[in-house]
Amino acid sequence: MNDDEPTWGEPPLGEWVAQLLAERWEIPPDDKLRVDMDTKGGGVEAVLTSGSTEIEISVTYRSGAHDRDPWMVLVDALDALFGQLEESGRDHRALPTGEGVSFGGAEFLVNVEKRVPELQRLADRLLNDN
Repeated sequence: MNDDEPTWGEPPLGEWVAQLLAERWEIPPDDKLRVDMDTKGGGVEAVLTSGSTEIEISVTYRSGAHDRDPWMVLVDALDALFGQLEESGRDHRALPTGEGVSFGGAEFLVNVEKRVPELQRLADRLLNDN
């Protein structure tokens, strides 16, 4: 098998991945975690909403799955990143980002973003008033 063309199985259900992550990392019941699988782009995205803050972690597979299903490699990488987020007190800047993030011998593109929609709306309104 050529590593450039990994064998992709069926993607896991995002709801199941979210539930497993929430249990594993003891996410408080008031927080919400959503996980979506990007079947066309070969990636996974998790959005953790806590109060008025959202933290989004997106992981796109690049290479290195070898004989493993890239979906499982992606979920393992997401689990590791999510764990690092939780262990850092949700400091999203502590996570590795960009092209070439390695985990378990595989390479990924990782993007992490923190949003506060209420502040964004306020800033937009203030900018539009000027």
